[in-house]
Amino acid sequence: MAGFSIETWIRGSQCGQGGLLQPDRYFELVNQVVEEWFAQGLALSFAELHFERRIGVPAGELSLRLHAPVVRGERIRLCLQVARLGNRTVELHISASCNAAPRFEANAVLVMADLSAPVLRSHPIPPPLRARMAAFDQVRGSHDPAVPRELER
Repeated sequence: MAGFSIETWIRGSQCGQGGLLQPDRYFELVNQVVEEWFAQGLALSFAELHFERRIGVPAGELSLRLHAPVVRGERIRLCLQVARLGNRTVELHISASCNAAPRFEANAVLVMADLSAPVLRSHPIPPPLRARMAAFDQVRGSHDPAVPRELER
């Protein structure tokens, strides 16, 4: 599978007076594609994940590299691919473009977290969800180097 993508319009409420996307809104776009990937690509909405299954997916790491400003009125294509799939984490690569011209790239490491515990702790990715995530994996056979291979099975 090539990856997951969505398109979204950049609205005036997301921009400053000069018509440029506000800095914090870049991270909102990253979260938007992740949430849509869970709902559409993995068939598991954040509402079900959080409220019914009591699993969260906070970002353990998040970085963003800007190639060109995002401007009010642009239609942005957000593409998501799994860069690495571990036992408890998934690393995502997200690219954004407008008319095939790059706007920004982001890398995020999401950690599965048990929301029912009194203290937030990591949780193994449920096997059915992990299998669905693997369909979006850029490189087959990748794994989380912090987790011994025998524990990932």
